[in-house]
Amino acid sequence: MTTLTEKENKQDGVSQATTSAFPQNTIAIMVHKHFADRVKDYLFTPLHHQIPWKTQVHHIISASDAYDVAKCGDSTLDNSGEGVEIEDSTNESLHVPFKMTILDTTETSGRSHARRGYLVVLFEDAARHIHNISPMARQNIAWAMKLTHQIQFNSDTDSITSHMDQLATKIADTLPIHNIPLLNNKDEHNLRMDVYPKTFTDLLSLELQRAIHAKHESNSSPAPQVPYEGPIAMTRSASKCSHRLFVIIIAPQAKCTFVGCDNDNADLQPSSIRKSNILPDDTTYQTRVCWGWCDRAIPSDTPMMEGRFNEFANQQLSNISPNHVTGEEIDGNVVAVDTPVSRAYYKLDQVMSEILEAPQEVHIIRQLQQLKASAMDLGSAPGGWTQILANRYATANNDNNVRICSVDRGTLANRVANLPQVHYVRGLMEDPEVQVALEPYGPFGLVVSDASQLWYELLDLFSTVIVRSPSAIIGGETPKENSVADTSEEPATKRQKEESSGATNERFTLPCIVVLTTKLPYNRASSVKYNVEQVHKKLPNHLSKMAAAMYPAARFPLVQTRYTIQHLMANSPSERTMIAIFEKAPIVNKT
Repeated sequence: MTTLTEKENKQDGVSQATTSAFPQNTIAIMVHKHFADRVKDYLFTPLHHQIPWKTQVHHIISASDAYDVAKCGDSTLDNSGEGVEIEDSTNESLHVPFKMTILDTTETSGRSHARRGYLVVLFEDAARHIHNISPMARQNIAWAMKLTHQIQFNSDTDSITSHMDQLATKIADTLPIHNIPLLNNKDEHNLRMDVYPKTFTDLLSLELQRAIHAKHESNSSPAPQVPYEGPIAMTRSASKCSHRLFVIIIAPQAKCTFVGCDNDNADLQPSSIRKSNILPDDTTYQTRVCWGWCDRAIPSDTPMMEGRFNEFANQQLSNISPNHVTGEEIDGNVVAVDTPVSRAYYKLDQVMSEILEAPQEVHIIRQLQQLKASAMDLGSAPGGWTQILANRYATANNDNNVRICSVDRGTLANRVANLPQVHYVRGLMEDPEVQVALEPYGPFGLVVSDASQLWYELLDLFSTVIVRSPSAIIGGETPKENSVADTSEEPATKRQKEESSGATNERFTLPCIVVLTTKLPYNRASSVKYNVEQVHKKLPNHLSKMAAAMYPAARFPLVQTRYTIQHLMANSPSERTMIAIFEKAPIVNKT
């Protein structure tokens, strides 16, 4: 039986609790579980950060010895037995302390079909603003709330409603109501109140009206009795409001986990979330309430108030697919030539914007453009990646000698195939005839593929077929130009000229950029994690084979690769994108 003292303690739980402030740039979002990791990486990674490249140096012997050049592990081994270290060049600035808290997972099982699979996640002290994230991510975010304060108090689920009056008073104490002309200003200023869960919205709105009434109205006026009528002019419209109040109420049953910078491999799938309360278990239950205030007149608050999520973000994804058989526009529609032909367009778009055209790496793109290096898109139909290469790489030269070779047995969209820079080759990428047809358009400095093949099949194709000379594929022998004896007498002056301007062979330039989508076999979280580990483990060996096949040993005895594996916003849960840069290895003086 509950005693009178226990009832009083419950009633005083909120009033005795201390309100604490969040760090600056703290937000809560409801995000789909498959995007939680990617949103975390975005928010806690500074703009124009150093890409976390892994670096590997290959000792090229000859193309025929490609399979013995490297082995997986902490170092690559050539035939002489010398170890070549693989370094992790991850920028230390990325490992800054951060805090991410999964506040609620109840939506993952789906009280409503529209929100099934969503998590409520708190991000403290974010490095970037959520409204700048790509539309591909925003379409998987239900809402985002700016948070400034929080409070925790002892309660149980049934008693939360009995604390609403005290909670409203605590919230009102932190709001700059006295500085904002909301009171009796219904024509000019309106407050929208967003409460999660929505079941508390009306009750908390009413109690907030009463709390503001007690602070600002004379005792003679009656207390508000209706949630949206009182001293504050409230509206349900997101577009008409001048201010917004965000409130999140986490009941004791809500589960959460804390993820820090020392847990880079944190799995945010609901099945792996630790079954722990918000605070360590004790004899009481803790309810946590977080809130924040936005003013449209403040420039930093405006984007948060006008955030375009879910279906509004879909409107910004303008891809229009053609007829997959004929390549023509469906129903004869007139479509702008630069309209993306597929969702895959946004994968390479992100790679170009955030990695290859970033200040630290854009010099490589510029060097390839100076070399008039062509680009190769394998498994290209309907042509989204070819569009990116034609619009953002080839046109920069304004030179018809630079071609984008697009290869697929499927049909390329007419609006892509008709671009002046594009040369369409119909066929399978591994066919020798296709590789021979590509020869006149080399050398290639960009090789990309978003083909529908599993990651190990695609890597095998690249390391054994794609990057090798067509004559080697057809004849079964290593061509003479790749042997040490036939290239050792090359004039030094020509070699120095190549080294100063960017070296080329007949097929690939050095530097050369390779971008591949690694498709994993299954969507299950455990399978994805296992296969991602396998990609990291086996990729160095494949890159060594590729380097040996791409570059003559006598001219390029040492080739360096920098690679990174990214989970792009347009990747499915079972996809990752590999970006590798082949370049001259820096000369290191051995002591």
